[in-house]
Amino acid sequence: MAKKSEIIVPHGAIKKIAQDTGFSAPTIRYALRGIIDTENANLIRKRARYFGGVVAKADNNK
Repeated sequence: MAKKSEIIVPHGAIKKIAQDTGFSAPTIRYALRGIIDTENANLIRKRARYFGGVVAKADNNK
């Protein structure tokens, strides 16, 4: 399974996403790094883009 692209969010966005979605900060960090790929992770990634997140290029060579 290929890792998804990382999403870089502005300072304080993880806390806003946590309040908005009800997920914990570690879950949000894993979703933004592309480590987990679930329906909830897709929701978190969508909310991150709404709060100003920028998609970074995936490094699949790891």
